[in-house]
This record gives sequence, C-alpha cells and structure tokens, in this order.
Amino acid sequence: MVGKVKEVSIMKNKKNLFFRLDKDELIKKLQHVQSIIVTKSSFSNHFLLNVEEKNLYANDLEVALKEPINIYFDDFDSQQNGKLCIPIKKLLEITKELEDKNVTFELLSDKQWVKIMSGKSEFKLALLSSKDYPDWPNIEDKGEIILKAGDLAEMIEKTIYAVGDDNSRYAITGLLLDIKPNGIINIVGTDKFRLAMMTKVVEHDSQEERKLIIPRKTAYGLGKLLDGIDTVRISFSENQVLFKTDNFELISTLIEGEYPNYEQIIPQNDKVITLEGGKLTKSIRRAAVINNNNIKIDISTNTLTISSSDPNFGEAFEKIELANDYKGEPVQIGFNARYITDYLINRTKDMVSLYFRDTKTPVLIKSDDDSYKYILAPMIL
Repeated sequence: MVGKVKEVSIMKNKKNLFFRLDKDELIKKLQHVQSIIVTKSSFSNHFLLNVEEKNLYANDLEVALKEPINIYFDDFDSQQNGKLCIPIKKLLEITKELEDKNVTFELLSDKQWVKIMSGKSEFKLALLSSKDYPDWPNIEDKGEIILKAGDLAEMIEKTIYAVGDDNSRYAITGLLLDIKPNGIINIVGTDKFRLAMMTKVVEHDSQEERKLIIPRKTAYGLGKLLDGIDTVRISFSENQVLFKTDNFELISTLIEGEYPNYEQIIPQNDKVITLEGGKLTKSIRRAAVINNNNIKIDISTNTLTISSSDPNFGEAFEKIELANDYKGEPVQIGFNARYITDYLINRTKDMVSLYFRDTKTPVLIKSDDDSYKYILAPMIL
C-alpha cells in the first residue's frame, strides 16, 4: 500500500520589514531632531519611524516634531508597515560615516533589533518598544495666525542671541512672540542687560493680545526647519503652540511666567549719532582684541572714538567719522564688545543710529526702518 504523500506548502514565510532610506535626507532629518529634542530620558534619546505613514516622530514630552521621510521598498514581498524606535545619536553617527547614498533597514524577527546595511557596511542597533513611545500630542486651538516662513525665520535669527539663561528668571529664557490685535507681531529676546526686538505687520483674526513665551531650544530648532518653506501656520492654546507647514509639524509647551514689559524698557533718548555699521563692527572687533569684556565709546563733535585697555596687554584706539552732524556735549559710554557686535552683525541695513542720553542710560540702536531695535545697557567705566 502506497502511503500518502505529505503536502508541502509553497507559501513563503512572511518576510521581515525591509526598506531603504536616502542617506542625505536621513542625516538632515536626524539633525532637525537633535536641534530641538532635549535628550533627558530613554525615549527622548530615540525617534519613532512609522513606516506605513512614512513619518518620523520625536518627542521629549515638552517638544514634539513630526516630519515626512521618503521610504523605498525594493522588495515588494516584504512587509510595508511597522514602527521602529531607533536611537537618534548612534544612527546619526553611523549614517554620517557611510559612503553609499542608500541606507537599508531590516527589522529582525524578534522586533528588538534593526539591521542597517549600506555598501559593504553592516550594523545592528537595539530598539525600544514602539508601543511605549509617547503619542502625538493634541492642542486645544484658541487662536491662529499665518506668517511667511522667511519672516518668522528672520525674526528668530535677529532676536534669539539676546535670550537669557538665568533660570531664576525663567520667563526670559524663552523668546517672546507678542501677537497684537492691530496686526503687529513682535518677537523679543532679552537677558536683562540687552533686548532685541523685531516687528512685522501681519493680517490675522486675533481680537486680543496674546503673549507666547517659546523655549529657546524650540525657537532655535524652528528657525532651522523653516529653510525653504513658504508659509507657517501658528496655532496656540493656553500652554502649547503648534507650528504647522507642508513639511513638518512642531508642538511645544510654552514657558509660564510674566515676561518683562519690553515696551516700557525702550528709552526715549534725545541724542543721536549715525554711522556705517560695517566700519563700526570692524573697529569694535579690533579694539576687542585687547579687552573683549569692556570697550569705551567717546562721542564728540562729528567723531566717535573706540578704545580698550588691559593692564596685562596694552591699549587700542580708533576713530570713526560720523555720518550725521553731532555737536552736542561729549559723552563716554562703556559697552560689552560682544553684546554690541551681536546686533551689528545681524543689522538689516548698513547705516545704524545710536540714541543715547548719558553714561548710565541704556542706548537704543536701530536702522531707519524702525522694525529692528536693540537696547543695550552701558557698563560702568
């Protein structure tokens, strides 16, 4: 009697998740994450790659970023969905060292490791459980404005350098976005010794003033993300803000506290000198070679003299001719050299004006368009 022939299944075992990323795009996205996310826990050290959505998520429970990423499936028999929780720093370090432009990922069957292949290089990285990764946060929309991304990026760049790091005054460790009902938007940064402010006029529907204090790291990372973007939609609630574009979404908690009344800080000085910003910048830098902490500016009839001294190194003097006709009383003012050059290298026009009163009153520095102001407290001579 002939026995039955055992049937053999011709069905293939379901393959592991297998996909490819572009090296340059992956590096760019991971650098975006590093510029925003504070790595203070195991999950904030990782990002979540949702393969089915083709989205990259990062979250440190205060800031959350979502960006699309191109994912390619060369083997159509492989799975095309899944979530991988991958260490940010190690993957970025690996990817930067690869020579091939393609980076292939394979999620191993135990779901605890991912194999990374490129050219003749091969790596294995341990994964965290994607099930425990923080969910994408929801924001209760209580207002919205739309800005040109280029305008917002410029406003951040021109003010973020003045943001303070004094945790005893936590409100000034962030950048203030002041939305006024008359269409004026001010972004302000201050550290108590100086204040930078840029103004734009924007159409919006807000009927009341809203002041949002955005954490410095959020603002810095946002500025990087805005390159090449057309417009950004800003939605906000009592304690969160959402920046949404066609290329990314960024949600951040807001800093609580009362921001200084910056409009009252702007001095109403009655004396003014005008000169070329480029010349002033170079002169201050030369004087700062001797003493970077303290330079002196002597203002006299149609002339500004910059000087610095250090008993261990020597002295520096340089004169600049003023562009306006100043015939007031001579005034000598001391400044931190870095603080004044921070504004000058960010100036929007070459000609700058210094509005002053005496040796003790803060100085207002601006160009003639009045949209970019800088207030600098003098140093004791």
